[in-house]
Amino acid sequence: MKRMAKPKVKGYGRERELVLLLERRGWWASRLPASGRRSGFDVVAAKGGKLVFFEVKARGSAEPVYLERWRWEEALDAAARAGAEAYLAVRVPPFAGGPRWWFRPLADPDSVDHNKALFRHPLKERERWVGFEELLSRLDHA
Repeated sequence: MKRMAKPKVKGYGRERELVLLLERRGWWASRLPASGRRSGFDVVAAKGGKLVFFEVKARGSAEPVYLERWRWEEALDAAARAGAEAYLAVRVPPFAGGPRWWFRPLADPDSVDHNKALFRHPLKERERWVGFEELLSRLDHA
């Protein structure tokens, strides 16, 4: 029987994976300690005067990503005060086809109600998401 990783351990691993991917491409990147408690972000990255924040999620199936509304609003506020771009980063399994990492501006949810912000899964709605290479290309040329 396959043993499931605890959510915190799994989350840390995905955050670390994104940090390493960014560092290999010339970005300074770091996982934020106690993420989600103050800033609403898991990873911060910088390169050439550009600052980018990431909220990292992993999905094994095509379920949507929900962020608590208050955390989502605090994250957008923190990014605005820092002059940073903010993205939701979702890692999907390799069997899903296409990129393993998908990105979408945090300010672009599919819907927001009084409790949460909803982002449809990248495998269900690819046109609103970009892969890692396209994200880096956009950030490098912005």
